[in-house]
Amino acid sequence: MQKRKLAGLLLTFSVVVSLFSPVFAVEQEVKAEPIVLSLEVAQQKAVENDNSIIKTNRTIKNLIENNDYTYKEGLFDISDAADSIDDLYNRLKNGRAMNSQEYGKLCILYTMYGDTEYFSGKEDLTKYMNPNRFAKYSLWANVMKLSLSNQITEDTIRYQTRVLYDNILSIQGQLENFKRSVELQEKMYKQQKSRYDVGELSKVTIDTAYKQLQISRLEVNKLTRTIDNLEMDLKRLIGLPIDSQIVLSDYSKNNIEKLEDYDTYLNRALINRNEILLAKINYGVAKNEAYTVNEAYSNNPWNVSTQLNKSFAEQKINEAELSISISKETVLQSINTAYIDAKYKKEEMDICKAKLNYENEQYRITSEKYKNKLISETELKNREIGKLSALTAYNDAVRAYNLSVTSLQQASGLGIASMADA
Repeated sequence: MQKRKLAGLLLTFSVVVSLFSPVFAVEQEVKAEPIVLSLEVAQQKAVENDNSIIKTNRTIKNLIENNDYTYKEGLFDISDAADSIDDLYNRLKNGRAMNSQEYGKLCILYTMYGDTEYFSGKEDLTKYMNPNRFAKYSLWANVMKLSLSNQITEDTIRYQTRVLYDNILSIQGQLENFKRSVELQEKMYKQQKSRYDVGELSKVTIDTAYKQLQISRLEVNKLTRTIDNLEMDLKRLIGLPIDSQIVLSDYSKNNIEKLEDYDTYLNRALINRNEILLAKINYGVAKNEAYTVNEAYSNNPWNVSTQLNKSFAEQKINEAELSISISKETVLQSINTAYIDAKYKKEEMDICKAKLNYENEQYRITSEKYKNKLISETELKNREIGKLSALTAYNDAVRAYNLSVTSLQQASGLGIASMADA
């Protein structure tokens, strides 16, 4: 009998545990530690979470393997282009063996940077090779264009992540100020309500104070919802569960980007901007195709088909040259716009810094008066809110300025210099 009772108790206990275990699991999920994210980590997660980069890498892999070559990840990544140029150039000059991919990369790099400082001091590469006669030029040109596309995508994702990250930090600062303001308004309202109850204030005055308090409370709720929505967008972008808790590190407080002179950005852009690089690659492809067409024409100049092909090839070269000129003009305009914006943002930041210094000094003076019982606590709190508002405005201005410099760096392109400076 005792054994049966004991078995029954054990069964009951196991049922109770099984019923409550989901509750315990939910409680554990709620108590999960928040994920602390730096800007760099958020940007890297966003890049890793982007499917288009993965698809483009797969396209590159298939393109190479379908032409019976071995795929090597990152071979056409130009972030190390300066080193690649030196290494491949020296190997070619010294007669060392190079496979088709390496030879192709050097040909394309020469097309992209042959007229820039990256090939200065080197002998004319055409003494050792002729890109126009390279049969696989078009293949490796397509691989390079796809690689450039991936780097453009990655740079764009990092920029979008930063904008979203900065917006959250900015609104969080505004929210803290509004919370402090609401605390002060609630305290003042209680004082006013007491005075109203004894007939010292009119109903209109107390109703106005209450409405202002409600407006501030609604603004706090509005900012809180905005932050929640932006955090959801950020979590989707970087691939985190929507219900996860995140904490962002404010990276901008002690980090102010340096704004270089205009010519530095313009010269860098004219070398590295992706529109120019892609236009140069297309020009190289047109020259390469024209070489084959001209050989056919020289062997049979009276053939109508070869005449038309020659004319078409010359037209493609002219269009490619025009595209390079147009892209340079576009780059010039975008650098002008981005540089003006960065200078304006710097002026705004400097103004906000001066206002912050003023508010800090006024708060110091007010604090001394409060210690000497010359002013009320309300006046001190008002000055404190003014100081916090100035700090928030300054932090926002720093973020806006830093972002404008980042935009200017991005406008300078995705080539050797800009990638090295990032």
